[in-house]
Amino acid sequence: VARVVAGEPGSVVREAMEVAKVIAGYSEPVVRVAKECVKMAERTGLAEGMRFERKCFHSTFALEDQKEGMTAFMDKREPSWRHK
Repeated sequence: VARVVAGEPGSVVREAMEVAKVIAGYSEPVVRVAKECVKMAERTGLAEGMRFERKCFHSTFALEDQKEGMTAFMDKREPSWRHK
């Protein structure tokens, strides 16, 4: 559990939309890879899931967005994703 939302009706949907806005601001191909890792984790055991996640992580190093993310981090600035 990352967050508990309680309160008035609709607060869960509002919070989910806020989280979705944050995720939508990330690199599209990296979000896609992360989603595949989550789906795999639901279907496999820990060891197989970790192998799959490691393979996916390494595959992101071929992306332009990976290089932009690392450069932005080192430059202490927000990344400018190209979604490639």
